[in-house]
Formats: sequence, structure tokens, C-alpha cells
Amino acid sequence: MLIDGIARERGTASEGKAALSPSELSRIVAALPETRIGVRDRAILLLGFSSALRRGELAELDVADLRFTGDGVELVIRASKTDQRRAGARVFVPNGGALCPVRALKRWLVVSGIEEGPLFRRISRADRVLAARLSGQGIATAIKRAGEAAGLDPDTLGGHSLRAGFVTEAARRGETAFRIMATTRHRSTESLKGYIRPAADGERGAIGLL
Repeated sequence: MLIDGIARERGTASEGKAALSPSELSRIVAALPETRIGVRDRAILLLGFSSALRRGELAELDVADLRFTGDGVELVIRASKTDQRRAGARVFVPNGGALCPVRALKRWLVVSGIEEGPLFRRISRADRVLAARLSGQGIATAIKRAGEAAGLDPDTLGGHSLRAGFVTEAARRGETAFRIMATTRHRSTESLKGYIRPAADGERGAIGLL
């Protein structure tokens, strides 16, 4: 199978950041504080992994881009770096188990009190949600900070760690390149394989990966 061959190759994806596995993700979210920053970052990590969005796409999400259903949430991606015509796209994120991204997202909306406008926002040192949208760099910083708190090397982490983690885990679980690309929106298997990192020995992971 094509994806099996891809999964055995060492990835050389953008930034070369490490791919986060579900077990590492579990460690990270468990270490997050029960503050607004912690709740926000938990939603960023779990939604970012499950949707395989780029950090800029996560940053650009608005509340109006969410379509909740009984099975999960549909995200409307209005533009991305590979969507030059701004045609937009939709990515569905299913409900999960202990690391459910939909539950984490709903909790962030409740705790933050956000009803419209930017979904992920800056938070003051006093733990107050601000009006300003969190930037793509802010997303990457949140991932690094959360990883470091869980004992991971922040220099190896970044926005691509979530996207690469999704692709790596889906490939290891035997998902076809076609199904993975339906979520990641890669245009070719050649570009897809750059996001697949070597798996740790004995590591097992989950499309509804969480």
C-alpha cells in the first residue's frame, strides 16, 4: 500500500518539528492549568491535532466558522496558504474519548464567554480574555509552552507538530493516503509524506484519532 511506504520514510516537512503522538498530547493537556489560558491551550492542542490545520488556519478561525453536530464539529476554513483562489474548505472533526477535541472546544467557548469574532484570543497576565486574535506565532508559542510544562523539549515543537502528528498517527493506524488527504487537504502524496515522522518503538496511536 502506498501509505505504508510513505510511513517508513523519514519526513522532511516544513520546519522539521517533531510530530506529537496521542500519548504525548495526553501528557501535555494533563499538565495544563485550570485557567483560561490552560483551557484555551487544551482546545488549541486537541482541535489542532484532530483537524490537522496549519497554525495560521487555527488562528484565523472565528466562532462563525464552527458548525456543531451530534457527531462532532465542522470547521469552515475560509482561506489557507494553498488556497490562492480563497475558495474555502470544510474539515470535520469527530467526537473523541478522553481527549475529545469537541468537548475541549465547547469548554473554551463557555469559559471564555466568546460568542462571536475570533475563536482563539490573547489572554492577559490577569487571565482575562482580550479582544485581539491570537496569531499563528501565538499558536506555536502556546504549543511550545505547554510541551515544556509536560517535560518535552520546546525547541522541537511548533505549529507543525500537531499537523505532522495527525498524519503520522493516521498512517500508522493504516489509513489510506486518500482519507488522510481528505482532512489535511494535501494535493499530492509527495507533499503528504513530508509530514510523516518515524514512529517511536512500540508506539500505537488512532481518523478520529483521539
